[in-house]
Amino acid sequence: MQLKLSLFEEISLLIDPTEMQEFLNVVAEGFFVDASSPFLEPHLVKKDFLKDYTNYVENLKKGDYTDPGSSFHLRYVIDEKIVKFKPVAQGKWILFFEHPPIHLKHTTAIVCSDQSWKMHVFGKSRIFLGITFQYPRIYEGEDRIAKKTVGRKEFLAFRLLSRWVKEHTFPLKVHHQPLEVRVSEKSLKWLKMTPQLKKYFDSGVLE
Repeated sequence: MQLKLSLFEEISLLIDPTEMQEFLNVVAEGFFVDASSPFLEPHLVKKDFLKDYTNYVENLKKGDYTDPGSSFHLRYVIDEKIVKFKPVAQGKWILFFEHPPIHLKHTTAIVCSDQSWKMHVFGKSRIFLGITFQYPRIYEGEDRIAKKTVGRKEFLAFRLLSRWVKEHTFPLKVHHQPLEVRVSEKSLKWLKMTPQLKKYFDSGVLE
């Protein structure tokens, strides 16, 4: 079943890797998979998202803004029963889901000439601002019938994650206005020193 998704709720985070570990520990079970490319066989390959996120943060501190690529385009699965495989051309297989998993994507922004910031925009001057977790309240399957995700394991997990975020993080601000990206006291200390963002903190654009 190919799922058409809508009405996403989002959590955008740029926190310390130790805090990301705490965030993920809120959910007792769960794993990450890459569903973007075909597989040679119907075998579930789990990804170490925390390792990739840690590498991303360490690169950010050094001024390396390499695109995290597919390491951030993952699916966070709580109920393994929703994972299915479908055969495609050339003897390969693709991964799909009976119900929506939690989606991950880059959090990006560009700085406009008037110093305003636009979120989730890709351009030559884009700034990577961590990771965004998404989950739909409503989705549409191949039967074209809208269905609610309320009560599913991923729904309950997303609610727990959202609660942790509200208790442990706060919005990054641009010109005193909150961005969608949430940070922590711990991550803000090293964010202020990162080569790409330091000038914006020093000038008061970011806070």
